[in-house]
Amino acid sequence: MKAYKKTQMGRADYAIKLLRSYLERHMKSDDVKISVEVNNTIRARGSGRPLKKIKVKAQKVKDGRVTAELMQ
Repeated sequence: MKAYKKTQMGRADYAIKLLRSYLERHMKSDDVKISVEVNNTIRARGSGRPLKKIKVKAQKVKDGRVTAELMQ
């Protein structure tokens, strides 16, 4: 994962930015909301060791907003 190429203290923040940019690019929307569960899952082991893989379900609402939720 690209986040592990960054310094240890900024990895979780960078992983969230990577997820947001990925969703903006593939869902073609500038308004992306990441749920609290996804954020907590990425940061579960601390900001220096984010999870390398998670499954996220992204949905686009009629007004163009994209919401990312943790897949069950």
